[in-house]
Amino acid sequence: MKYLIKIQTSSFEISHSLANALDSKNKFTSTVQNETKVFILNDSHIPLFQVVSTTSPTHLYARLFGKKYRISGVLYSFFLSSLLTGKVILTNKLDTGTFDKNIVSPLT
Repeated sequence: MKYLIKIQTSSFEISHSLANALDSKNKFTSTVQNETKVFILNDSHIPLFQVVSTTSPTHLYARLFGKKYRISGVLYSFFLSSLLTGKVILTNKLDTGTFDKNIVSPLT
């Protein structure tokens, strides 16, 4: 099974271990579509993720519920930008793994 986090219009692939952590807390809405479990998060969930500083360009982590999870570079950049600017960066779906455009809007 494949796992995704969806924040507004953005979708990010996540690991099985991070999906299990999200499932175990029962705080997150999820749906299953075509062998893919999608966790639907809103702006208030972003502060739950703490970006972990690293010097590695390939091993990137976020802390959730006191445990560290490896995340993709795209999701790491999203969280880092959100935390540094206090804004959520909306992107197109990541079906192709590329960004087409970034739209910045304030958190509410």
